[in-house]
Amino acid sequence: MSNGKEQQLEIKTIKERTIEIKLSDADVERLYKKAGSASLSVSELLENFVGDLVNGTYTNGSDERAALNNWFERCYFGMFPEESFLKYLIDQDTIEEFLELYNDMRSSVDQMPVMEEEFKTGIMKRYDGSTYTWQDLVVCTAEGDMPRYSRKEEWEKEQLENIKQEKEFVSDCKEQIDDYWNDFLQSVNGQVGTLENEIEKVIKWYGDMDRVKNGV
Repeated sequence: MSNGKEQQLEIKTIKERTIEIKLSDADVERLYKKAGSASLSVSELLENFVGDLVNGTYTNGSDERAALNNWFERCYFGMFPEESFLKYLIDQDTIEEFLELYNDMRSSVDQMPVMEEEFKTGIMKRYDGSTYTWQDLVVCTAEGDMPRYSRKEEWEKEQLENIKQEKEFVSDCKEQIDDYWNDFLQSVNGQVGTLENEIEKVIKWYGDMDRVKNGV
């Protein structure tokens, strides 16, 4: 995809965003004066600033981008960034890939007790709260609905296999997550939080970004 086509796609997503920032009363006045001195609204000033800072959809030019990149790298957070699992995933461009893996694992972990309870009782529950048993499971054919299982033991065998596969899937996901984590640990020098705490930060960061992107 050419840069021009990519920019056109980005332009189509431009809309108002709500991002909260903390400022003193004095800084609010200074910000408005700075924008007003250039006949800009504060929103327009910040839009230009962000565009140059992130090499965005619109920028004022390479010199402006270089100046803001230099500013970012000269600030303490740019010179001495905190070592975090979030930073690692962003640098590796794998944050969405990791979260998909993690969410799939969590979904399976939550589902396994349900499957085990169904196997134990023989009773399954629909999303609307109603229940059914293996005898209610049918296969649609040209001749009409046919029973899926001829006896309960057939259903139990399949259910046990499904539970086994779910456990194997969770184990595989955990192994991949450990690979991410261990690779991250090898890249840092100082102390970091636990895997659980670091993942919580990643989830919160992604949730905040998704909220702003979707205007929630």
